[in-house]
Amino acid sequence: MSEQGLTVTLLPKGWQGTIAAASPTSPSKVEQGGNSAAAAGLALLPEVEQGRVGTMASADGGNYSFSVWFFKYVGFLPLIFTVQMCFFASRAIDGMVSGLITSHGGLAILLACVLWTAWYLVVRALAKRDLIEKYVKLRYLPMFWPPVPWVIVAGLAALAPDFLPSLIAAVGTPRLGIICMQCIRILAVMSIIKARQGLFPPLLARLLAWPDLIFGISAWLVLGLHLGGLELSHTAFAAWNLCGILAIIPVGTFSFSMPALGFAEPQSPPVEVMTRLPLVWGPSTVVPLFLVISAIAAVPLVQ
Repeated sequence: MSEQGLTVTLLPKGWQGTIAAASPTSPSKVEQGGNSAAAAGLALLPEVEQGRVGTMASADGGNYSFSVWFFKYVGFLPLIFTVQMCFFASRAIDGMVSGLITSHGGLAILLACVLWTAWYLVVRALAKRDLIEKYVKLRYLPMFWPPVPWVIVAGLAALAPDFLPSLIAAVGTPRLGIICMQCIRILAVMSIIKARQGLFPPLLARLLAWPDLIFGISAWLVLGLHLGGLELSHTAFAAWNLCGILAIIPVGTFSFSMPALGFAEPQSPPVEVMTRLPLVWGPSTVVPLFLVISAIAAVPLVQ
């Protein structure tokens, strides 16, 4: 089979006719024009289909990297968000069953999970249409970090008096739940790997991912101490969770706008890549929810 014929068979059936029509008919020109005919067909494909064909070509050439494809188009953020929702929902249900929180407070927490999920889907819809990248100007948002998950918490706290006390009680008891959730932050190492692959801004890797990774490593140390019977005091545990907030705010949030404000050189890829899927779920949903958990655990410092 000629190179052109092989390329056509790899493409979706609806496009094979187009490429066939554009291809040379002379046998002597097939080998010479095979690549150009395939390129003409690829130029007509939607972006997603081009990505699929490009993946096959890379695989055939021996340069295919599943990790690059996974980090660029899928990532761990959807899985982390699912774990977060399961955590909050399970703590609410368990708290109501055990009598730790009121039914009104528990239902308010479940409502928060519904609203957070709705926001997650809204972000997906906006990013798929490039609306976030188009309208979010980092130069004018020096502390860019969409506060919607926090606004949901504040709104429910204002509308349902039982919500905030129930959220603090349910999430904070037992302490092991918070520690395990903070252990997930060690996955910040993936952002560092992405930066080495050219898929994540190096500036954000240095000022955001590395501090988050260090805190995630500390969470595993705290987990080991907890399981070994050496628990941190209430004040020390609250202070540690405060460090989890400071690992992100203010330096990490401000780093989003540093290139636009002239405080850092242009990045490759640009910081605006964080407004595209799947990375946009980090600053818009996943990380703010981690900060909610840290804030709940740090409450004893202000009581």
